[in-house]
Formats: sequence, C-alpha cells, structure tokens
Amino acid sequence: MGHDGLLIGGPNAADRNLIAGGFTGGIILDFLGTATTNRVIQGNYIGTDVTGTAKLASGSFIGIDNAINVSILDNLISAGGTPGAIESVQHAVTIRRNLIGTQRDGVTPLPINTGITLIGANNAVGGPAAADGNVIAFIATDAVYMLAVGGTNTGNSVLSNSIHDIGVLGINLGSAGSIPLPNNDDSLATIAPNFGQNYPVLTSAVVASGTAMISGTLNSLPSNTFLVQFFSNTKCGPSGYGDGETLIGSTNVTTDATGNVSFGPLALSGVPAGQAVFTATATRSDGSTSEFSLCKSAAGAASTTTSLTSSVNPSLVGQSVTFSATVTGSSPTGSVQFMEGATLLGTGALSGAVATFATSALTMGSHNITAAYGGDSNNGPSTSPILVQQIVASGGGTLPPGPAQPIPSVSPFGLALLIAALVVAFVLVDRRGRKQT
Repeated sequence: MGHDGLLIGGPNAADRNLIAGGFTGGIILDFLGTATTNRVIQGNYIGTDVTGTAKLASGSFIGIDNAINVSILDNLISAGGTPGAIESVQHAVTIRRNLIGTQRDGVTPLPINTGITLIGANNAVGGPAAADGNVIAFIATDAVYMLAVGGTNTGNSVLSNSIHDIGVLGINLGSAGSIPLPNNDDSLATIAPNFGQNYPVLTSAVVASGTAMISGTLNSLPSNTFLVQFFSNTKCGPSGYGDGETLIGSTNVTTDATGNVSFGPLALSGVPAGQAVFTATATRSDGSTSEFSLCKSAAGAASTTTSLTSSVNPSLVGQSVTFSATVTGSSPTGSVQFMEGATLLGTGALSGAVATFATSALTMGSHNITAAYGGDSNNGPSTSPILVQQIVASGGGTLPPGPAQPIPSVSPFGLALLIAALVVAFVLVDRRGRKQT
C-alpha cells in the first residue's frame, strides 16, 4: 500500500479494521514510498479476533511491514507468528499509544515473538510525553530491536513506553544475544545503531511511600544535553538490564568537557507498589536513545543466589531433561529464565523458591546452561554458575552405569525345581519339532 494521505482505520471505534488470519503480513506498505506523506494506521486490531482477546494470525504473520513515512497510532498488534509486530521500520515513522503483545486491556498477555524492528533512521517509538508511550510486553525476544547497518541507523528515539516481560532485551542496539552493548566503547559510534549511545549508571536507589530517590552517572558526548528517563519494575530483565515497566520521571543532564555528569538524588514519585527495581535510558538531542541501564534494586532488597541442577547428566539425544533452579533470598517470587549462552531456552515460574524447565530438544554435544533470576520488589537479581549439560548419542554406551543390581539367591530346593522345569520345556519343544518334520 502506498499513496499520500493513506488512512487505515481512524480515531473512533467505528473506524476500526480487523486485520488477521493471513500467513505473511497484515499491512504491507510500499517499500519505495519515500515521497509519500500523511499516512496513518490507527485504531485497528491486527493479529487478533474481533474481541481483541484471542489469536487469529499464524505462520509468518507480520503485523505491519515496510513502514515508512507513516504514523502508527492506537492499534492492538498481538499474537502474530515468528517475525513480530512491526517490521522493517525505515524512516520518518511515529509509533505511539499502541498495545503490542497484550490483549485489548493492555494487561493480559497475548504474546508475540518480536516487538518493533527498526532498520532506518529518525523514527520515534513513543514520545517525550507520558501519554505518547506504547505498551510492549510479553515479547519472546526483543521489544525494540535496531538493526546494525553501518552506523546509519541513528536518531531513533524510544521514550515513555511501558516495556516489560521481555525474553531478551527491552531495547537492543544491534547486540548479539541477551547482553547489551558495552558502555564507553568509542568504536561503536560509527557502526552501532544510535551511535551505540551509552546508558546511564544508577548508583543508588531508595524508595519509600511511593517516592524513589535515585542517583547516577552518565558518560557520553562532552558538553551535550541528554534526556534521562527513569523506570520502575517489578523485576529485572533476564540479562540484568531493563525492562522499563513504569515511567516515573525524566530529567535533562549536561555532560562536562570530559563527557561525564552526575545526577541526583532525584525525587521521583508515583512508584507503584511492588516496583522497587529501577532502570534508566539516555537520549541525545538528535533522538538517539540508549539501551536500558543495568537494574538497580532499591536499598533493602535482599541479595540472592541462584543454583542450577539437571535431572540427568549426561543424557541421550531426544531424552527429556529437567533443569531446576533454586533461588535463595527473602521469599523470592517471579520467574527464572533458562539460558544457553545468550539464547533463551525457556522460562519457569518460582514455586517455593524453585523453578523448573524441561526440554528434549538439546542436540548432541556440550551445552553451557545458566539460570537467570530477575528479582522482585524484595529481592535482587542473580545468575547461576554455568552447568555443562552433556548430550550423547542414543546407544553410544557412554552413559554412566546404573546402580548395581543384586543377584537373587536360590535355595537348593528352588534350584532343583528350576532344573526340572527346564528339562520338561526342552522335551516339549523337542516333541513339537519332531511332529513338524
């Protein structure tokens, strides 16, 4: 679809379209429509049924593809297939007030694989006003992913959104896997999306009666002003960075001639009950937003440790293996993510401080498995040591022997009966064989 003034849907419920059930894309815009203007996609249900509570889309369904010079506003985009909600966002795209990965209530999960993928420059996901933000939640991989295309993918702002329950990263500036780009690496400025903008470092956080006192630092371009946004969370992301569940405040900071600035303690009110894990982002004047910072739990949160065991190790190819993670802390709640390196294998909810995940999909060889606990309002995050799971070929004879089985004892009388039974059986078989000849 192309053309100036394109309108799909509108601001009223009566304008809504139901776009779902296709195998590839819900709305595919003109890839070459660089000159088009005033295009709006608004208020539609994309990937769901008419109630906005159930899935219709399947296969490789993409909610909106080839987005360029368009405003994407107030849509419900959920329950698609592998690719995600909004793909191939090129430039001059504004994405605001959408629900991605939830039902129409913005709370109940209706998961999707990937949230928004940006491949171009000067796009806005959310905006500086709190009302501009999208809800992007229950995403299997990244909520907002920026493709690294030689440093030309810049000026992309990610502001005021509610991003939570994300499998990998809330904001990914081209990182490979679940670990964000390193801070203070000048070489990223020419190759990474958004110049590899550094995230803030939160040095302290205290919360009482719904108000957080937060301090931190930022290292970036010298003598420049940055918008820092602060978020509270019920738990940390699986990597120890992000998410950004609730926007609780913003401030502008200006770096000195060496590129450094300290801020705080800042009083940030409106922290929801149970959200005592804090994160932040930094955005340049050109709109380039960083990844989420490392999580900072409020003072008083208990430190935790996470241990990991396997139900059988080594195991055979195709054999089910159950990994069990035990979290020690102050009655920890929440979930644990089971990882192989940077790859998410699955998630298990804590029950009595233990979370489990079973799989039979591991291939032959060695697998380095860890369990990452995201923390909660009373407990900080922690990650287990690596457990090396060995998978061997079926029938290879490399599994350790089972426990020795005792040889049953036989009394002399029992042995005599056994010999007599064997003699009778031999005679019967011999007679039957002769009858057949």
